[in-house]
Amino acid sequence: MFKGGGIRDFLVLRPFAPAVPETRGFPLQIWAQVERQALKEYSAQALLPSPPQGMEPPIAAITSISNAARGRRLSARWC
Repeated sequence: MFKGGGIRDFLVLRPFAPAVPETRGFPLQIWAQVERQALKEYSAQALLPSPPQGMEPPIAAITSISNAARGRRLSARWC
């Protein structure tokens, strides 16, 4: 398979490749800062299993930031 290029094709980044996110514009420094803050605030609890729909505080924070930065009207609704 390697000689024929089968699997190797998936290792090369190309536009619109399935399941390959665009990472060049990802804010790694901000992500690291948020990650440190979450671990500081929640300590080992942050590493425990969470609900499939996510944890309420991070979802609410992301919603708030997105609304402020992009003028959206999102809400974090919980059932």
